[in-house]
Amino acid sequence: MSQKQVFGKDFKYRFTPEIEGERIENIPSHTATASIFTTQPDRSRVLSGDGAEATSSATWVVGAAACDFNFDALEDPDPDSGNAQETYFIGIKFKLDDGDYFQVVIRALPVLRVTGTGDALDVSFGDVNREFPETSKLFEAQDVLDEIETQKLLIQVELEAKGFKWASIVRPERLKLAVVYSTLSDLLGDLSLSEGDKFDRQSIRFRDKANGFLKALSLEYDDSVVVGASPQKTHARGYIRVIR
Repeated sequence: MSQKQVFGKDFKYRFTPEIEGERIENIPSHTATASIFTTQPDRSRVLSGDGAEATSSATWVVGAAACDFNFDALEDPDPDSGNAQETYFIGIKFKLDDGDYFQVVIRALPVLRVTGTGDALDVSFGDVNREFPETSKLFEAQDVLDEIETQKLLIQVELEAKGFKWASIVRPERLKLAVVYSTLSDLLGDLSLSEGDKFDRQSIRFRDKANGFLKALSLEYDDSVVVGASPQKTHARGYIRVIR
């Protein structure tokens, strides 16, 4: 059965060689190599790696039945394509004994395209004020809008921390509320003068709500967003893309 991967996400490919359905035992320690191609390669291309989109080498552990190859994310060659996947090919060269001869196995490698409308996430001052009507009395509109953009960026970096260059969200309303509540939490936290005062309690309440929605987010190819990453804003790219 082919192992399916996703454009825009780092992945690990596990290779388990077999003969007539039986796993091969007593494979010696050696350096094995896996290469990914856009078209089906022949043995010579796998051995040389010529024309490969990506290559990964790994040390085969003595006696191990399988070997893992780590790859950086494959860039989607046609992000606007309506096709759900593209078929690549992976060629693995490895040894069965201590000799010089390399075995070669070539397999199809389906790479899935995460689909979505590509719309940027839209959160407004009105969305924040609707959840907490005191917003318009306590803060300038521009300060709220600036904080919204900051929170959108932080959440996007949390997605990237899981290996996604971008992601499709199947419940965009949860993401929107997470941004709203995160925005309120930080704004109110800035007004707090001491632990446990009114603004501190409100900040904690909205932070808990935001975390609840973040945990409930359902990604197309992953189950949840990691909360509490150490984001670096300069690493964010593009928009968070949503499915409506």
